[in-house]
Amino acid sequence: MFRKKVKIRFIDTNWVIIKDNFFMKTTPRKDELVYINDTYYEIVNILHDISGKDESTIAIIKKLEPKVKIKLPDNQLNR
Repeated sequence: MFRKKVKIRFIDTNWVIIKDNFFMKTTPRKDELVYINDTYYEIVNILHDISGKDESTIAIIKKLEPKVKIKLPDNQLNR
């Protein structure tokens, strides 16, 4: 009930930081979806760092691309 929040760092598969020091009530799991900066990401892997005083978690994510690309005819684009 009174658990502390988990500090999470989101990085992409190229190890570029997407969001740092993000606090969540629960630890995300592999294959879950996360919505950050108006984009959906899929969690590829979770790394836990328990070496220091503060426990931290790193979530490796990849950007989800839409599978269906909708192309409207030119006459519908100018409405």
